[in-house]
Amino acid sequence: MGDTHFFDMDGTLISSDCDVTWKEFLIAENLAGDDTDRLCQFFFEQYKAGCLDHAAFELFQLREFQGRTPEAMAKLADRHFADFVRKNIYPEAEALVADLLRRGDRIYILTSTNEVIAAPLARHLHVTGLFGSRLALESGRYTGRFNGPCLIGEAKAHLAEQFCAAEKISPSKLFVYGDSINDLPLMLFAGRPEAFNPSEALLAEAQKHAWPVKYFAPVGANQ
Repeated sequence: MGDTHFFDMDGTLISSDCDVTWKEFLIAENLAGDDTDRLCQFFFEQYKAGCLDHAAFELFQLREFQGRTPEAMAKLADRHFADFVRKNIYPEAEALVADLLRRGDRIYILTSTNEVIAAPLARHLHVTGLFGSRLALESGRYTGRFNGPCLIGEAKAHLAEQFCAAEKISPSKLFVYGDSINDLPLMLFAGRPEAFNPSEALLAEAQKHAWPVKYFAPVGANQ
């Protein structure tokens, strides 16, 4: 068995943030409320600062899921990927994932973005698996709430810890990649962290711990 790698998604594999572009997509489709753009930016600033109000964000981010079926939302997620996400995949990140898969490594996306929105990218990259924030269902329809914790901050590290225990992998051999200060607990847990396109706060931590740092060329720069 090859090495195991956990990639964050937004800012790491893609240049955009799917929780933001999802709302932009819904606005374009006339499926979101008038306050959506303002609240989206409000929560995104909280996220970048590492002080997200999880309860309020959950109610806002998942409100369009409430009462809808998985089939309906999967179709919307595919259209969101085609129109708003695919063009923002870092070519260098896509090439890296492909190279690691060819050599027999296991690649997982570990993201706070919910599993429905993240799934099209996971399929596109042919990764081994996806860990996204899970959504609650009741009578075959989404409730508009998470099923368990939103995978942000310590929740990412906890999932990685459970994964390593179940797979009998030493954390010292786990590769992880992130761009945000919210990825710090995961990167402190793993033995092989790397900062991709890091924020100022994460860059400071990477320099403090002497972690490798990589910046990808802007999307479209070499196309």
